[in-house]
Amino acid sequence: MTEATARRWRGPRFNAWGTLVAVLMLGIGTVGLGLVAAPLWAADMFTGVVLIAALSATVFQRSSTLRGQPGQPG
Repeated sequence: MTEATARRWRGPRFNAWGTLVAVLMLGIGTVGLGLVAAPLWAADMFTGVVLIAALSATVFQRSSTLRGQPGQPG
């Protein structure tokens, strides 16, 4: 997941700053859910939703980038 989040900011290259932001976001969200006494499954649900959002953003970014290039279908 962190690789997908990292690619969000700088194209197809791996981005260490994106990885740091993703790790902090997941950590803060998980700890926050624990502090508000959320059910035990809430942390796993949060992680899953963030993973799906990051992958969706990456797919959307790649598809919109490919649509703008000549010779590519779409």
